[in-house]
Amino acid sequence: MPNTACVAGVAGTIAEIAALRRLATAVASESDTYKICDLAAKEVALHMGVDAVLVCRFEGGVARVIGQWSEGPHVPDPELPLVGHGALAEVASTAQPARVDDVVPLRDDPVAPVVGHISRASVAAPLMSPEGMWGAVLASTASPEDFAPDAEQRLAEFAELVGMAISNAADRARLVELVAQDPLTGLANHRTFVERLEQEIQRATRHGHALSLVVIDVDGFKQLNAQHGHAVGDQVLTGLARHLRSAARSWDVLARLGGDEFAWLLPHSEIDGAQQAAERVHHVIASSPAAGVGRITVSMGICDLSRARDAEHLVGYAVVALNAAKRHGGNTVGEYEAPAPSATAPVRETPRLDQTHTLASVYALSRAVDARDPSMREHSRRVADLAGHLARVLGWPPTRAVRLREAGLLHDVGKIGVPDAILLKAAPLTPEEYAVAKTHAEAGARIIEGLFGAEQVLWVRHHHERHDGRGYPDGLSGDSIPDGARILAVADSWDVMISGRPYKAALSTEQALRECRRLAGTQFAPDVVHALGQLWDSGAFTDGLGHLAAYD
Repeated sequence: MPNTACVAGVAGTIAEIAALRRLATAVASESDTYKICDLAAKEVALHMGVDAVLVCRFEGGVARVIGQWSEGPHVPDPELPLVGHGALAEVASTAQPARVDDVVPLRDDPVAPVVGHISRASVAAPLMSPEGMWGAVLASTASPEDFAPDAEQRLAEFAELVGMAISNAADRARLVELVAQDPLTGLANHRTFVERLEQEIQRATRHGHALSLVVIDVDGFKQLNAQHGHAVGDQVLTGLARHLRSAARSWDVLARLGGDEFAWLLPHSEIDGAQQAAERVHHVIASSPAAGVGRITVSMGICDLSRARDAEHLVGYAVVALNAAKRHGGNTVGEYEAPAPSATAPVRETPRLDQTHTLASVYALSRAVDARDPSMREHSRRVADLAGHLARVLGWPPTRAVRLREAGLLHDVGKIGVPDAILLKAAPLTPEEYAVAKTHAEAGARIIEGLFGAEQVLWVRHHHERHDGRGYPDGLSGDSIPDGARILAVADSWDVMISGRPYKAALSTEQALRECRRLAGTQFAPDVVHALGQLWDSGAFTDGLGHLAAYD
């Protein structure tokens, strides 16, 4: 007759090996530590037959919950103080497994109320990494008798496997990070930020956690570059990255989106907490002179997930708040506000709420249009920046130039209604297809009407008119074309020339400038082309690609 204890031991070993295989498979295909820890929590629960498992990281006197599995609701608080005589606190102080068979008498255990709906007894074991104790895994059950006499040892052995999986995931994440970083600042690059944003939104939605986003822009960065040179400008950006790192928590996401634009994603932070964090770093930046430059300031815009439906809207609303901060002179932190409808008034009587949401949606649509065509990614932003610079060369006042830049960001929003088969066609359009494509100017004007000024609507509607009257949609010519539309026409064509299309190679900046000068008086307004030449002669196109710094 086989030895029962021996059979049970073999079965336990087989179960552990199977669990390790599942974890190893996950690590091989997934570098997201949060997902690995969620899976590890589930495997521990299945292995030990308990009601809830938390995988925690120890940081600054708290246990940070980064993975969990539960028969009931998830833990709402991501940070558990490591005080008292609970199992987690014991592990943190001794680096040894700990067990509490009845948490009810423990008045000093902050974990007990958190998992009290399913927990009466707890066992915890340390998670070790090559650098030392990384955190702990906590298994809880409603019935103390569910734990075997050797539960601490069983959990400790399994925790070794979980620690290996987490360390491997972290190593893999570090390798991925090497190609996901901005080379100047060491922060995440734009592509990585987009991926992490989607991951954090999914996680926040799944667990009911808060999530906030701060977007950051250096005030007057173009002028700083022009006055002190790009080497000093780069030093300013790396200094700003250091300030952000010092303010961010280890689980926050910091990214450089491009130019002087940064993003700070704060998981588990409501809007008030993000506002306080942003204000702190804003004060530090303003009070820390940059070498060779002196005092610099930044503008910030904040939104949280409770005020946005998805990633596009979260970013869009934060940008709306940032733009509002810059319009008020910069050097401030703006918070996106969506005032709730009156309790006595129907929704249709709250146009401000509808308009604010719609405004951010329009910006999101514009970015979505650019994202559809890889060859034109960031096209609208570049057109907007060049249009703002051209307007200033032509003597426009700053406030009006800013309005033109806003119109430039949205000049192609009407393309949202153009089918991909036409928009992405890798060959010249047929006359019928071209007729469909041309409708985007009128459609864009209709989309932004009521959200922007009448002048801006006209700029978007007429940005494809030609100086000789052969443009669309209305065949205007010469000075009858609104001045902003004349500027957008040159900025739009310039970016298309130097970016190329699937069926047409990009021109060099010198070739593009010659082409614009050749078309002055026919396709383009001569004064705008002359302003383009002045920008060229001033050395503004210093990146060698025909792009300018963001227009402030």
